[in-house]
Parts: sequence; C-alpha cells; structure tokens
Amino acid sequence: MNNNIDKAFKHAIKNKQIVLSSIILGLAVVFIFSLEEQGNAKVSTEPLQKEEFVVQEQENITQPIDFRPEQYAQTDSIIYEKSMGERVACEGNETGSAVTVTDDIGQRKVDVPVLMYHYIEAAGSTTLPWLYEPPEIFEKQLKTLYNKCYNSIFVSDLGKSIADGSQLPVKSIALTFDDGYEDMYTNAFPLLKKYDMKGTMYIIVNALDKPGYLTKEQVKEMADSGYVEIAAHTLNHPDLRHKDWQVANYEIGGSKRELENIIGKPVTDFAYPYGFFTVRDEEICRQAGYLTCASTYPGQVQTYAERFSLYRLRPGFRVGSALLSWLELAGPKR
Repeated sequence: MNNNIDKAFKHAIKNKQIVLSSIILGLAVVFIFSLEEQGNAKVSTEPLQKEEFVVQEQENITQPIDFRPEQYAQTDSIIYEKSMGERVACEGNETGSAVTVTDDIGQRKVDVPVLMYHYIEAAGSTTLPWLYEPPEIFEKQLKTLYNKCYNSIFVSDLGKSIADGSQLPVKSIALTFDDGYEDMYTNAFPLLKKYDMKGTMYIIVNALDKPGYLTKEQVKEMADSGYVEIAAHTLNHPDLRHKDWQVANYEIGGSKRELENIIGKPVTDFAYPYGFFTVRDEEICRQAGYLTCASTYPGQVQTYAERFSLYRLRPGFRVGSALLSWLELAGPKR
C-alpha cells in the first residue's frame, strides 16, 4: 500500500515538473520571439533615424570625370551686351503651345527645356565649382530669357501638361534649383522677382534651418510669393541606388509630406539626389503621388512615359546669344 502511495506521489511530482518545465519553456520561447521582433524593428528603423544629408561629400565623389574648371569660365558677356539690347515686343509671340497632343497619351511630347541650378553664389564660395553660378551670370541669363520672350513655368505646369494635354505658352522654360541652399533666398529669389520669372526649388527637408541652407520660414515665404514652387529632394539626400525599398520610400514619400506641412500646399514634384535612380524609385514616385520626378540626364523633350525621369540642362555660364543658340539650335535635344 505504501509503495503504491509513493509511486503515485512520485508520478505526480514528475508530472508537475513536466508541466512546470513546459510553462518555463513556453515563456522562454515567447520572450525570445519578442526580443527577435524588437531586434527586427530596430534594424528596419535604424537607417531611417541615422540617415544624414551629406551633399558635399557625395558631390565630390560624383563630380564629372572630365571636369575642367576653365570650361565654366567662358561667359560670352561681350556678345550679350552688344546683341541683346532691350526687351523685344512679345505680343503675339506667346500664343500657341509647346505641347504635341496625340490620342495616345504614351506618345505625348512637351518641348520644354528645364534648366538646372545649384549654388547661385560668387566664384570661390564653394568647393563644388561645377555646381555654382555667379549671381551676375545668373542675372544675365534671366535677362536674356526675359528679353527674348521666354515664358517661365513651374515644373508642375509641365507635369500637368504632360498628363492632361493642357496648353503651355510657346517658348516655355522651367528653372529649377536643387538642395535648398541659403542663396536661393538671398540671391536667386530677388532676381526671379526682378525679371518676373518663376522657379521650382527642390528642397532637402532635413537640411532646413542648418547653416548655409534655407530656413523653414524662408521656404514658406517663397512658396507664398507666386514666384517659387517648392518641390521635394528627399529628407536626407542619400544615393537611392544603395538604399533598400523601405528607406527609398521613406525618403521620397516622407519629404513630400514634411514639405506640405511646412508650406501648407501640395508638393507635386521631386528630384533624385545626384540624379541617380532606378526603375524601383520611379515606381515609388508614382505611388507617392508626384506629377513628375526629375533626373540630371540632358535633353528637353519631355514625355508622359518618362515623366518620372524628366530631362534637365545645365546652362553653365552661357548668356546672350550663346545661351539662345544653345537652347534653340545647338542645345542637347532628345
């Protein structure tokens, strides 16, 4: 009898140990799974938190292979002074359209050059000489375009025209400015107003309020002026080719939302950092709701099929007849 009791007691103890072990093992599995989930969350969000804008370092890496400083110092200013004079009569020159409308939207073309600027600063003010434009040269370029009846438009106007076939003035041209440097407000903005020209400024969101860059207040003031359209240029200016989908989506879509909060208006256009992008990034742009996304590939015929990789042109130091012949005759065309 006592043996039976002992066996039953030992069996019960053993069962309790098994149950207790099972409970402990189950709790351990839950704990380990929880730690793993937290680790995954940390891995997926850490790049988004640590990413920083590093414009100058990367621009130095990606400078033109055949860059020669002297090629940026040819201004043709004498020809400008002799040939331009005052503004010609533009009445009647502004009718018509730069749009080729077809039934097939995929074949729709808009012949509009999009000029690309970065720094509007004096020579020697930046270590990236292939990206700067002295204010006096920039003003002569604006005066050249103004006197010859070019009609400046926002990139969003170009995007709408590509999408729905809406008319644009003949001799339409778009002026774009990348990164969001302070000189966009101090140098470019006053000249745009002086010559009644419009500009689209692609802004790095997390550069705002940092030394050498625009403030949020300046961005809002320009957006409200009617002369400047604010567009997105990512949050931190990374090379998107080396980022996974999550980071690319965060940079492209997040910059749109942040800028809309700052200016209180829709942000409909985007430019890829350094001009680098993939087919994946074009699709992210489409999903984010942009009308256009701009590359740095040269050309001036924009199409609906390539609206997420718009062509742009670097005017260099061309002014006067040199600028006009480049745009109208000798300029890169596709």
